[in-house]
Parts: sequence; C-alpha cells; structure tokens
Amino acid sequence: MRTSRGFAAGILFGWGILLMVSPVALYLFIHAEARRYAWILAGPEPFSNFGSAPYQLRMYVGLFAVGIVFLAGGLILGSARRRADIRRHSAWLA
Repeated sequence: MRTSRGFAAGILFGWGILLMVSPVALYLFIHAEARRYAWILAGPEPFSNFGSAPYQLRMYVGLFAVGIVFLAGGLILGSARRRADIRRHSAWLA
C-alpha cells in the first residue's frame, strides 16, 4: 500500500506540472507562425475555434485549473504518506 500511494502521488504531481505548463506550450505552438495558425484554423471543429480569444482563454484556464487540482492531489497523497511513515517510525522508537 505504501508504494502504490507514493506512485500515485508522483503520477498526480507529474501530470499536474505538465498540465500547468501546457497552456504556454500550446500558445507557442499555435501562434509561432502565421502559416501554422492559418492551417490550424482551417482544421475541423475543435481546431477551427482556436482563433477566438474566449475559446483559447477557457482552454488555457481549464488546463491550468486541472493541473492545480492534480498537483494538489499529488501533494496531499505525498504528505499523507510521509505522515504515516513518520508516525510508524516514531512509534517504533518509543
């Protein structure tokens, strides 16, 4: 149980960091070149909406918010694991 909780905390923490950085990477990918921007806007339905600022803002804020939730979940699971380890070792020493 101890290793699976630590593994889950690491996965959640990693995905949280990745999702918090992804809006910047996505913005740079979309707006790097004018030809690429036109190519993305000419695509099918979800990609053709990338030209509107409200759609992009919702997408960036949504990715960042989910990243914060995952990051917080990873930190909570990791701190619960550390507290359990400290409690177990302090009981052994007493």
